[in-house]
Amino acid sequence: MEKAEIVRKFLDKGVLVEPGFLDRVATMPPEAIDEIISDMVSRGVQVAGLAELERGQPDGPGSIEVHVPQLEVQTDIFTAGSDSRIDYLKYFQNRFDRIASILRGRDGYGDSISIIDVKSGSSGDVTTIGMVCEKGGEPDSVDLEVEDGTGRIGLIPAESEAREVAGRLVLDEVVGIRGKFDGGSGKIEVSSIDFPDIEEQDSPLPAERIYAAFISDIHFGSKDFMREAFEVAGTEMVTVAI
Repeated sequence: MEKAEIVRKFLDKGVLVEPGFLDRVATMPPEAIDEIISDMVSRGVQVAGLAELERGQPDGPGSIEVHVPQLEVQTDIFTAGSDSRIDYLKYFQNRFDRIASILRGRDGYGDSISIIDVKSGSSGDVTTIGMVCEKGGEPDSVDLEVEDGTGRIGLIPAESEAREVAGRLVLDEVVGIRGKFDGGSGKIEVSSIDFPDIEEQDSPLPAERIYAAFISDIHFGSKDFMREAFEVAGTEMVTVAI
């Protein structure tokens, strides 16, 4: 039986398998594998490992003992939650400061000014950093308002590219803003909106092309697991718990 099929049979019953366990079980006949699965399901096993398989009695696959490994928590990083408005504001201020520091490292944002300085100055070119706090309007005429620790200000995306970017912004997103401050309206006519991305690196580059994939909580083993997203056309997916 193919390993992919074995993994699928275990997953269908809510059981994860470790690599060594999979290698060993793959040498067994299908009826023996079915018996192992039935035995583990009846005992509520969630993870099958090689150590548990080796503890089984040699009388037959039905006597194999597989159970969930015992885990001991060494460090608990979780702290008590807080419903304090002050703590809530501190969190977002800290988040804003960290992201803003990334933007200030970008070309042209080293001398960006606060929103209160923008509003207190005269009309002209400005560069500032703000967190999106209000968004409305239509795709072709998005109304935006951003804030920092000093105040709020409205934005008028003046250029077509800025309007397109503005339409994709979400609340609480921290962005860099370039444009002209209009003293009459008290708003910034935005020419460009920049994100705190890492800029492209020209050199030095590795001799070989390297790829990296970053994933978060994929709900593996859950009914919410998006299996199709992890499959490539024409291939079988073999997933094991490591």
